Amino acid sequence: MEALANSAVTSFGLADCNNFYATCETVFCPKLAGKPLIVLSNNDGNVIARSREAKTLGIPMGAPVHTLKQVIAQQGVTVCSANFALYGDLSQRVMDVLARFTPRLDCYSIDEAFLDLSATCAPAERLWYAQHIRETVHRWTGIWVSIGIAPTKTLAKAANDAAKHLPNGALSLETPDQIDALLAGMAVEDVWGIGKQRGVYLRQHKLATALDLQQADAAWVKRHLYVPVARTQWELRGVSCLPLTTTCAAHQQIMSSRSFGGPVTTLDELKEALAFHITRAAEKLRSQRSLAQVATISITTNRFRQHTPQYSRSATIRLTRPTASTSELLGAALAAVERIYRPGYSYHKAGILLADFVSDAITQQELFAPPADERQQEVMRIMDAINARFGRDTIHLAALGADKSRKVAPAWQMRQAHLSPQYTTRWEALAHVI
Repeated sequence: MEALANSAVTSFGLADCNNFYATCETVFCPKLAGKPLIVLSNNDGNVIARSREAKTLGIPMGAPVHTLKQVIAQQGVTVCSANFALYGDLSQRVMDVLARFTPRLDCYSIDEAFLDLSATCAPAERLWYAQHIRETVHRWTGIWVSIGIAPTKTLAKAANDAAKHLPNGALSLETPDQIDALLAGMAVEDVWGIGKQRGVYLRQHKLATALDLQQADAAWVKRHLYVPVARTQWELRGVSCLPLTTTCAAHQQIMSSRSFGGPVTTLDELKEALAFHITRAAEKLRSQRSLAQVATISITTNRFRQHTPQYSRSATIRLTRPTASTSELLGAALAAVERIYRPGYSYHKAGILLADFVSDAITQQELFAPPADERQQEVMRIMDAINARFGRDTIHLAALGADKSRKVAPAWQMRQAHLSPQYTTRWEALAHVI
């Protein structure tokens, strides 16, 4: 631990929302709090989130929901379809609250964020500060977070894991003895960045705990496990090697693809499904101020149904000019799907991949390419602004499906038999106070 004593003084906090997806379902439906609840993946297939009570029942992560019918019925488990619009909005609200307590915030995932607490409060006040953050986040959003504080990101992650089991939901590692005691009881495979496969290798070399890895010969670790694990070892010793990342790098590719809720057999249905994915991908492209030069569309049948005819094709299009316009991408992609579509098959999945991005600020036009349509760009900006204010697809292109009042949903839409209202992103889903 000599390295810890000599390292620069830093203080990372990690705030992690507890059972996030499951908790989001209880924010606007308090009667579900304290009861077993599971959230299902796309098309209501597998368990992707569990409340603490559902974990206590032994419901495993990733379990197919059809294998849980008995325990669901006997134990009164609430089943929810994934409501990503709700989860994303509540995540942003949590991050906005956390940002009030730190000059720098690193949004690591939808339910986790690192905070720079170095200059925010004195070491003796950090635990109190963490509890104050927890209470404020819960009071303003309805979401409980656990908080771990330590000199490095990896140690903050370990502190956070331990904090989840403490009554106050917070833990601050301030001294070498505190760190050693925590790492001694932590399995090596549970260290952030190690995982099961590396854990097996480390255990074969008598390194069973996080403390064993921290105290192992650094030259041996670097020689046999390379730089990533060597960096983790220094982090466990209190030397910060992973800085905060406060800016998000633009994606180099954007993909939108999803299995259908039922079999799709006609070209018109397939076009409508692709229009949905093209719309979503184009929105993401515009949000990061990029233009795409290449688009790849794909369609496929269900390879798990071996008794049915199988077919899978894709088509890659070089666009005539860089674009983020939904209508331009639709024109190119829907023409391509006409070429690769074959009748007589039951299609199970479709999607689009956008690639070869350039910035929308500076674009190099090809000599013989048509000039960019500035009116089209303005239409997209206005459409995005209206949809951001009044809800997704308030305004959309007709290819996405003009009749929103039809009683039977198209076959390509996801199965979401247990979907809760999108309380925070749709006017018609606002909670009513009676």
